[in-house]
Amino acid sequence: MNQGSTFWFTLQFQPAHRPREMTGESPKAIEGDSLEKTGDRSISGGKKDLKILVVEDHLINQTVILSQLETLGYQANCVANGLEALKCLEAQDYDIVLMDCQMPLMDGYTATQELRRREGNQNRTVVIALTAHAMKADREKCLASGMDDYLSKPVDEEDLARILQQWAHKIPSMQGSHSLETPNGIDPSYGATDSELAESGALVPVNPNSDQLTYSSTGNGNGSGIDSPDFTLPIDRDRLEKISRGKISVKRQLLQMFLETASQDLPPLERAIASQDYSQVKHFAHRLKGSAANMGVPILSDRAKELEEMACQQSLEGSTELLDSFRELLDAVDVFIETELS
Repeated sequence: MNQGSTFWFTLQFQPAHRPREMTGESPKAIEGDSLEKTGDRSISGGKKDLKILVVEDHLINQTVILSQLETLGYQANCVANGLEALKCLEAQDYDIVLMDCQMPLMDGYTATQELRRREGNQNRTVVIALTAHAMKADREKCLASGMDDYLSKPVDEEDLARILQQWAHKIPSMQGSHSLETPNGIDPSYGATDSELAESGALVPVNPNSDQLTYSSTGNGNGSGIDSPDFTLPIDRDRLEKISRGKISVKRQLLQMFLETASQDLPPLERAIASQDYSQVKHFAHRLKGSAANMGVPILSDRAKELEEMACQQSLEGSTELLDSFRELLDAVDVFIETELS
């Protein structure tokens, strides 16, 4: 349980010295793009010289955020969980850690708490949460664990650029002190205001508009909502354009990687549903929710979220139908690759 799968790929950046104790997945090159894991204090495109560590357990999310950082002129190392993050932070200093909150072995909250304990009164590393939840309670949980700020997933490149620039200016004043420039540790100029959060209970979603693509599918009448010969699969073209930089070859390879990882998660998810293992159902549904949102497949992300919530409530009625709909939606993504990106 909680072991997942290991995938090998290459993300090509400019050459840089790698820290010792790096144990994250070792990458295979994405054709036509420049995406390799590195982590030196190099400066690119006039950007501030920052050492960034990405802590994220899902291959798709790793690939996307490393690509976004490279586009913005930054280089980063990447590891897959909190334990690996602490090893890297022990081996060398980083300016900013982009920390996923939910990971196997050690989650982002626990890793940040341990990091703060180890730092004591020494230099404080900026930790920015990567969270799939945008509720005020989640924001407060990030603060309570010692995080400094947060980004809602799927991460928008403009938001990423803004938050890195904001904290880059604050890093010199934070050396040797735990005191932050704002009372609560969250920069109030970033994201939604407290009044907006209080009014809506959530941050404004990124890229709410999407194009509609219609595909033919054999319906099974199982109540999944995909029960007619033709159904509409919303693809967020804007999201796909951004994470691929408009390159068709990168779109194709990212979506194929998404199909492979999602398809490999379905059998253990099915077994978890059959055995009513709520923890594992939640784990795999959460993974699918995040990766689908990152790739711009919002219907699949929404249905995975529905299954995740069912697992949280320990009621899996209708989960088999949702699982069937996942398979049909993944088939439709495959059709999209073959018809739109061939």
